[in-house]
Amino acid sequence: MRTLIYSCLLVYFSFYLFEGPVRYGLNAIGADFLIFIRDIVLIIPLILSFLINRHDGNKFHSAFYIFGFIIFFHGLISYLNIGDTFVIVYCIKMLMTMLVGAVLAEYIMSPPRYVVKVVLVLWIITFFGVAIDKYEIFSYPWTGLETTIGDTQVDISRDWEITGEDKRAGGLMRSSISVAVVTPLLALLLIFNIPSLAMRLSIMLMTFMVVYWSTQKASILAFLLVCAVILTAYKRPSVFLKIGITIAFLLMVLLPVILPQFIMPNGEGVFSMASFYMRVEDMWPKAWLIIEQRGIFPFGIGLGGIGGAQRFYSPDDFNAADNMFVLLYAFFGILSFLYMGWLWLKCMQVNNQAAPAVINALSIILFIIFYGIALSMIEDQMASLFLGAAASYLAGSLKKDDSKNRLKSDAS
Repeated sequence: MRTLIYSCLLVYFSFYLFEGPVRYGLNAIGADFLIFIRDIVLIIPLILSFLINRHDGNKFHSAFYIFGFIIFFHGLISYLNIGDTFVIVYCIKMLMTMLVGAVLAEYIMSPPRYVVKVVLVLWIITFFGVAIDKYEIFSYPWTGLETTIGDTQVDISRDWEITGEDKRAGGLMRSSISVAVVTPLLALLLIFNIPSLAMRLSIMLMTFMVVYWSTQKASILAFLLVCAVILTAYKRPSVFLKIGITIAFLLMVLLPVILPQFIMPNGEGVFSMASFYMRVEDMWPKAWLIIEQRGIFPFGIGLGGIGGAQRFYSPDDFNAADNMFVLLYAFFGILSFLYMGWLWLKCMQVNNQAAPAVINALSIILFIIFYGIALSMIEDQMASLFLGAAASYLAGSLKKDDSKNRLKSDAS
């Protein structure tokens, strides 16, 4: 069953990493809806893991209870506010990946050698796919195409209509944003599971190149920060990772609250601060206005209150949020502080001499939270999957440490 679970995870990764050509092929045969096979593939290991735990006599994974509460309570708030059940279904699909990551944390964070090799191959293909796109060795036929699934228009692969050195390369994925989110996450998984120092350094360098080609500045900064901590504090990286996570959480929460009060300077060019200034002056203020108008204090708007779900019930008011705290506050209101606080606390409780897999989990969380300053990360399915896995793995490792300490105290 473990092999089948890993097979499903790798197929899911492949769907995501090659989403451009996959959607292009499905569109060519008039079967765009078959992209949802990807989500079915991800549910299979969830069911298998549940059956394995029941067979071994283990308890029901706590992530199921948390997921059930969030869907029921915040789904109810959403229905009272929005009155659209499809929005709740959309959010169940979106948050399902975090549940899968949490339940399969051991599989994702501690993969066997053959899985690491497959992930390495997928990562290398991604690298060359982005390089070909960036330097326009040849044009991908799926770039810029759109299709309609149901009543919703979706991108097959986004075209930013920028050429030359400033081109935002999406490679074989759906967009440059997908590249900037997924490539570093896979790289971190490889870095902590490949013994060769030379290969680890090569992966870091090549990943930086890929993220640079995507031109996503927040991802560049987030990945550089994580790599800087890993390289300079390699003897006790957990201490500095925890400091980084604390600072990232503070910036993610405070910047969209404080900065919209200011008029930002002008900025031009892909690598300028123009896109960040746009968030400060336009995106975040409009997001807070939507929350104020639609929300039920202190519970926010409910599931789907802002972001991608708006395409189904309020396309004219669509707001990407472009900050993970803004999205969480719209979804969960004051309870978003409880959820973020739990994750922060688990990170802070990690032992300073933690195992490599735990350090990997902290690194993934730091990358996601820091990038979350400028992007609603949990709307990305792979980011959601890895965040669920990293958070659950940390919680599980802390429980194991507590059990060991209790056994030692009982023995003494």
